[in-house]
Amino acid sequence: MGNLQNVKKIVITGFKGYIGKKLVQELRQENKIKLILFKENLLEKKSIQILNKFHDCILLHLAGYVPKNVKDYETPKNKKNIKIFENILKSNIKNIYLISTYAIFGNNNVINEKIPNKKKKLNTYSKSKLIIEKIALKSKKKVVILRVPGIFGYPRKSGLIYNTIIKLLKNKEPHINKNLPQIIVMHLRTIVTILVHLLKKDI
Repeated sequence: MGNLQNVKKIVITGFKGYIGKKLVQELRQENKIKLILFKENLLEKKSIQILNKFHDCILLHLAGYVPKNVKDYETPKNKKNIKIFENILKSNIKNIYLISTYAIFGNNNVINEKIPNKKKKLNTYSKSKLIIEKIALKSKKKVVILRVPGIFGYPRKSGLIYNTIIKLLKNKEPHINKNLPQIIVMHLRTIVTILVHLLKKDI
């Protein structure tokens, strides 16, 4: 692994998730990065003490409840994400990359929006992410917030984009609900490439 002084130690939460799995595969190819895959339940207080052992590391926060369908965006389970991040902030880790979502801008957002519009009605998932961002900015930690749009790409085998592509490959006309909100998407490979690039640099 080379000179240990030049090795960057990165703690990753949510490493078993959609982005996490692919990201870990890529980061393991980097000989100047030491990965620490955080397996503890971040809803429990004991996770704070365990995180304290990694006070000199960078933390990439990918863990949390992720909606799988439309109704999941309004479930109270989304509020667990707030508690998870509050526990991370209680630890001694000072440098954090926080993965947030473009959904904080609400439906039918435009690509050049920078500040969430208070007049827009947000679902429970989006509200929880916005609260997390505000908590992060008020903390004394060094937090980099990355707002990620909808992600698609292998190995996900569901969703609007996947099903539309499959229909087109079979020369069938895709069924698209006209009432669907406007969405902005990014391929899994793209977000992973961005994260690898950022993590290789100094926070």
